[in-house]
Amino acid sequence: MNVMDSRATSAMLYLDGVHVSFDGFHAINNLSLTLAPGEMRAVIGPNGAGKTTMMDIITGKTRPDQGEVLFDGVTDLTRLDETRIAELGIGRKFQKPTVFESQSIEDNLLLAQDPKLLLVDEPVAGMTDVETHQTAELLKEINKEKTVMVVEHDMTFVRELGVKVTCLHEGTVLAEGTIDQVSSNERVIEVYLGR
Repeated sequence: MNVMDSRATSAMLYLDGVHVSFDGFHAINNLSLTLAPGEMRAVIGPNGAGKTTMMDIITGKTRPDQGEVLFDGVTDLTRLDETRIAELGIGRKFQKPTVFESQSIEDNLLLAQDPKLLLVDEPVAGMTDVETHQTAELLKEINKEKTVMVVEHDMTFVRELGVKVTCLHEGTVLAEGTIDQVSSNERVIEVYLGR
């Protein structure tokens, strides 16, 4: 029997003690985060909090200086390149407001691949209220079959998703919980919501 670190076995995505610095700037600073299989998680935080860098690490675009990044319990993502990571089943969708003109949102989000883990970067930027609502509904549908991480600034949208929220600040987790717990957290109000 293959004995693995028990902490990591059940998680779809497991980050522990991850650090990344660019020219002395700590973009990610002791970041630890666990996503369960089939979970949808919203990630919020001010600009420069490390949200994009975190996604870059998960997709292999950026290598962490230290820390563990495991996918599906066993695969060390820090050793693989972007292509291999995509092949393993991690998809990333960038913000693209023209989604609706070209093809259905669903086609657009899934990019004609079938990821186990879908990372979605500010999906509702530039969208109308109706489109925002449709996107929330669609992500809930996709989440029935896939694990989803959504980075978003739109709090109304995050509230509509109704999922666990992680707030990043200066490259680390500042708070985690329901949208109500996180938005009533004094530190979160101070660094993010109060601006």
